[in-house]
Amino acid sequence: MTTTDDLLSTLKRIEAELVHERQRRRMDRKLKERATRFKDEFQLLDRPDDAVGLQITAVPVSEDLSLQPLSKPYGQIIDDLPRPRKKLLRLFKETQLEVISPPDFDHTFSPSGWDSILRAVRSDNHRRITTKKGVVLPLTYSYLELHRDGIVEFGFLSCMKLGGSRDGQRGHLMLFPDHAVVAMATVLSWVLSLCRLAERSDIEYLVQTNIHTIAEKTLLYPPGPERTRVYGLEMGEIKRGVTTLPNIPFTSSVKITALLSTIEHDLVNAGSNEYSTNQYGEFELLDSA
Repeated sequence: MTTTDDLLSTLKRIEAELVHERQRRRMDRKLKERATRFKDEFQLLDRPDDAVGLQITAVPVSEDLSLQPLSKPYGQIIDDLPRPRKKLLRLFKETQLEVISPPDFDHTFSPSGWDSILRAVRSDNHRRITTKKGVVLPLTYSYLELHRDGIVEFGFLSCMKLGGSRDGQRGHLMLFPDHAVVAMATVLSWVLSLCRLAERSDIEYLVQTNIHTIAEKTLLYPPGPERTRVYGLEMGEIKRGVTTLPNIPFTSSVKITALLSTIEHDLVNAGSNEYSTNQYGEFELLDSA
């Protein structure tokens, strides 16, 4: 015979399942919207039909944050938003520290210039060059967006080819795991900043990483110090289409550096290669002046 307590327990379980389902649908909708919107970013490249893009998006799980406007005049963000000033190092075989700083990312962690967009702010290094023949679009660029609902997104796009010619017109599209590691560290650092601004340290995030390949394939370099050895490297390969890495949950209690090894591991595996922290080292994220 069903008791009142059993009935209440069943109702609570059903309610929890419905809440979880609403949260899942909400996150799926937002992540799908971001992935669809990312495709438009390729039009800002010199060769949008032969390119690769890395997209890392962090979305609050249970609810949207409700943040105040993040921008103020003249390309700045509000003073109340903490700027993460970080330096990312790789500890290799306990003796060697390698600073990871891809040259394509000149605005990671704490950019100096921002533009206001719809309920968000954006920093990017997109540069159009005007010549006698007209406007020349860039071969690579990256951006960082902070949204008032709590979404943080970092994107890197490239149509530059390596190994064929100096002008980047011939050769192979390349993606370095360092790109993903630095982008992930930047996204998670800004997630913590938004949570502090909202005074919500309990917010759980889900982080999705997509690799958009608009070409036959993209070659994936081995990570870390190994990539300095140009000859004899075993390259990974990302096929045409959208490759989505396993989603990563994140809260303020999770150590960021642990997740950096996770995304590097997943990216190397996506390129059909094996990964070992003994081979590539571990990470350290330090405060930078």
